[in-house]
Amino acid sequence: MLINTGLDLDCGAYYPNFTQTAVEQGKVNVGDLDRALNYLYVVLMRLGYFDGSPTFKSLGKKDICTKEHIELATEAAREGLVLLKNVNETLPLNSAKIKTLAVVRPHANATEVMIGNYAGVPCQYTSPIDAFKSYGEVMYEVGCDVACQNESLIFPAMRAAKKADATILVVGLDLSVEAEGLDRVDLLLPGYQTQLINQVAQVSKGPVILVVMSAGCVDISFAKQNDKIKAILWAGYPGEEGGRAIADIVFGHHNPGGRLPLTWYEANYVDMLPMTSMPLRPIDSLGYPGRTYKFFNGSTV
Repeated sequence: MLINTGLDLDCGAYYPNFTQTAVEQGKVNVGDLDRALNYLYVVLMRLGYFDGSPTFKSLGKKDICTKEHIELATEAAREGLVLLKNVNETLPLNSAKIKTLAVVRPHANATEVMIGNYAGVPCQYTSPIDAFKSYGEVMYEVGCDVACQNESLIFPAMRAAKKADATILVVGLDLSVEAEGLDRVDLLLPGYQTQLINQVAQVSKGPVILVVMSAGCVDISFAKQNDKIKAILWAGYPGEEGGRAIADIVFGHHNPGGRLPLTWYEANYVDMLPMTSMPLRPIDSLGYPGRTYKFFNGSTV
């Protein structure tokens, strides 16, 4: 059993259901159980679980949804955003000059999408469109949903971009594309999102800012190389106050210092090796490249 290798805690039912049988069969000894329990209780002691400070049973929603904690959620989102492109210091935008904004989906009005997976019940949501309204007049257009197969809504987004002083495109993935138990089939933006970005950027009057929400990497080389797209931000799934964090960074109320937590491969990476190949290091005999920044020597986004 994994408990022999140092996995002290099982968050499911496997340990409770099978540990006694494993001990009886000699696969696990009592000493390993004592060691695991000792480590777990030491952590609880360090957290103050047994000394009444804090008294966990008295904590409730009133202790979570406070102004202080909502600000903490905002700060966490700000610190996680990553600046991927910023041509000629386009960001931050000058609020004295930028009076109108075209803000375009698929994630411009995101709420639940922002909390991703394994999340509790949020106190509130501040979507990107709500946050940008505090900086100027917003022209909101759908443009495209995450997996859109209909290009008809791209044209209203183009019309808005022609009029606005700046255009914010909030694109990316969601849990219908990437999730535990749901593998992606490529590293591209789904549906017509790439077409949406290119067509809106081509006609935009002002600078175009691309914001990507996703957990995994996305090959956005086309946007990186597009001179009309002046700045790119990766937001991950930034949580309940993600919209405010994005707007604060676009208008210079926070200086983004986040770093990508994973390597962004080009789209053809998925054709270089089967996803059932687990080694991180290259397998030269099979022509498989390595994985991660440590072992992959090819070009990346």
